[in-house]
Amino acid sequence: MDITGPRCILVLGTHRTGTSLVAGILHHLGVNMGDEMKPAHPTNPAGHFEDMDFLALNDKVVGNWQSPREDLVSADALSNYEMLVRQKTSTLWGIKDPRLCITAKWILPFLYKYGNDVRVIATHRREKAIYASLRTRNPITLQKAEWITETYIWSRHRFHKSFPGKWMPIYFEELTDLDRTIGADNISDIIKFVFEGLPAPDEQQVADAVAHIDPSLRHY
Repeated sequence: MDITGPRCILVLGTHRTGTSLVAGILHHLGVNMGDEMKPAHPTNPAGHFEDMDFLALNDKVVGNWQSPREDLVSADALSNYEMLVRQKTSTLWGIKDPRLCITAKWILPFLYKYGNDVRVIATHRREKAIYASLRTRNPITLQKAEWITETYIWSRHRFHKSFPGKWMPIYFEELTDLDRTIGADNISDIIKFVFEGLPAPDEQQVADAVAHIDPSLRHY
């Protein structure tokens, strides 16, 4: 299957489900995840792989990730989302930010308007592991961790119900399994999904993507 327009990969998942890991894999495979990306941090030493422009706009639209606004967006914000999409010139590019679970519904019409073939990779993890990971990173209650997780998961679920494109689930436990062949198999599936009809990544890119997987990330 050949495509004539760009392909955009949306990485959708709540916090602590491997969105950065998947976005990093995409980056190493040759997907443009941003011309300027958020720097690494001690809580995410391998990098976030988040486009700073989309990140800044999501900050304004959704606000703090712990108490996101789900249903309010201004005409100015929509115009800015359209401008960011219009500026993307890569044949294969992606967006990653957990708040994309909420904002994807506003961005999608502009992706289609400018001819993008939009595909989603959705990250999953056991909910108790998400709560534990959130509470290790941030001083929040179990109730708050549950609320955050439910808010993002249900926002993604509502988006999925209306999304007409191709959708691929990825499971954190499989991707970070101590048996690294399982993670490598996941990357093979990602390549088939992302690069369908496009030139495949070279051997070095695939090797870099596999090397990016760190089973020690799986603490819970």
